[in-house]
Amino acid sequence: MTIEWTETARQDLREIRRFIARDSKKYAARIIARIREAVELMSALPDAGHWLPEIESRNIREINVTSFRIVYRTRGEIIQVLTVIHGAQNVDGQL
Repeated sequence: MTIEWTETARQDLREIRRFIARDSKKYAARIIARIREAVELMSALPDAGHWLPEIESRNIREINVTSFRIVYRTRGEIIQVLTVIHGAQNVDGQL
């Protein structure tokens, strides 16, 4: 499957990196790498993520990496990463 990052998801990663880097550039890079690796692994098992309780659509799912929610949808052979948010955030206002 092909991975496609939306501009929103790309911006989310930049913001996450900036926020964490204020304390540790090394840890920020490590977290971003873990998020990217999880998304790449997801391409083999796109249905492994779970449905979001706040969204009724069954083609939108999420996986968690540390305290972050990676929200994505599948469309045929494409996995589209929609947003990456902190686990305490609700996805409703992000999509």
